[in-house]
Order: sequence, then C-alpha cells, then structure tokens
Amino acid sequence: MFTAAIGSLMLTQVGIFYYIVEVYVIVVWVSTLIGFKFLEALIVNLFIIISHIIIISLYRTIPYEEAVIHLFILFASFTMGLVGGYIMEFYSRFNFEQQLDIEEMQKKLKEQANNDYLTGLYNRRYFNEIAQHFIKMAKREKNSLSIIMIDIDNFKYINDTYGHAIGDEALKLLAHLFKKYIRDSDIASRFGG
Repeated sequence: MFTAAIGSLMLTQVGIFYYIVEVYVIVVWVSTLIGFKFLEALIVNLFIIISHIIIISLYRTIPYEEAVIHLFILFASFTMGLVGGYIMEFYSRFNFEQQLDIEEMQKKLKEQANNDYLTGLYNRRYFNEIAQHFIKMAKREKNSLSIIMIDIDNFKYINDTYGHAIGDEALKLLAHLFKKYIRDSDIASRFGG
C-alpha cells in the first residue's frame, strides 16, 4: 500500500498521470483475485483512494477536469474491487459451508455403512475388516488376541412370546451394556440379525 502511494507521487511529478488509473485497476483486481476477501479489499482500496486524493490535492499537477475524470475512474475501480472482494468472500463462505455439509454427510454414511442400525454396535462387515487388521498386528508384534462371541439362548422364544419390539429392546440393552463395560481398545459388533 505504501508503495502504491509513493508510486502515485512519483508518477504525478513525472507527468505520467494517465497511467496511474490502469495501475490501480490492475492492483485492485489482482488483490481480489489472489485471495483478498471483502475486508482486505476494502482496506487496500480505501488506502489507495485516500492517498491518491491527498496527492492530487497537494500537488495539483493536472487540471481540475482531468482530476475529476481520474477520480471517477479510480472510484469505479474501487467499486469493482469491492464487488470482486464481496464475490470472493461470498463464494468462499458458501464453499466452506458446502464442504462442512459434505464432510458431515460422509461421516453419517460411514457410520451407516459400519454400524448396526438397531444397536449402534459395529456390523459384521466392519468387524471382518477390522479383525483382519488386528490379527495381522497381533502376529507382527507377537501378541495374543482374544475374540469373544456371545449368543443369546432362546432369543427366538423372546421374539415369539413377547414380540419383536421387546426382542429389539433386549438387543439394545445388551448392546448398551457392552458399550459401557468394554475397554476403549475393544471392538463390539453384532453378527446376527
């Protein structure tokens, strides 16, 4: 920004005043295209305009009519820069929100693919994948590995006598107990159903 003000002063004193407008248009657009957001574009553009108005009023190196035209073009480039900055800000926020939505949906899809819908425990497919990993790791590190399988005796009798809703509640209660009492390093999954 300071360089732009010094450049304006030097170009004004040399008499190459008409080229400054093109330089400002380029500076404004480049500043928005390289990632300046609305606030940054506003600050840069305000600094350029204020410093230029001060230089024009102090040195008066061009006629009044030319100064008015020059300032009009400068304000037009300022407006384009702000619009560009606003558009960049808007799309950045929009894209960020979309990315968050996509990540949330991916997380839900992963949970749906890996977890049993009724109990919330891992499903058989996930268990088969993760078990292969644990078996290979146990072999490599020469550690022991335990797999415990539990079957509910006469579960068909519970469903037939009390209904599937009660059977589902029994499974949910058992799953809750597993989640509550197993270690963080343990994997509980549902094979049946």
